[in-house]
Amino acid sequence: SEIEIAMLMRRFPFEKRSEVVTLCKVAKEIREAFKQGSLSITLSTRKLVDYLELRPKMGHLESLRAVLINWLDEDDKELVLGLIERCGMQTK
Repeated sequence: SEIEIAMLMRRFPFEKRSEVVTLCKVAKEIREAFKQGSLSITLSTRKLVDYLELRPKMGHLESLRAVLINWLDEDDKELVLGLIERCGMQTK
């Protein structure tokens, strides 16, 4: 949502807006899949903050693994990786 994007941009002013928008798009897709019962976990704003805090230290993929991917079972992992790629975010 625009509110979430604005909050993240205030907290992380040096991030590219386009990347924050993509991150929020991924979160929206994951939340929607959770609501529909396709995923067993959702993605909170707190997790988005954690990812953006870790990324400068660990890089994109390691931060994504630490915050989200490593918490998923195999079925959820496959679905989430597909959602991430569909939103235009790198997974490899």
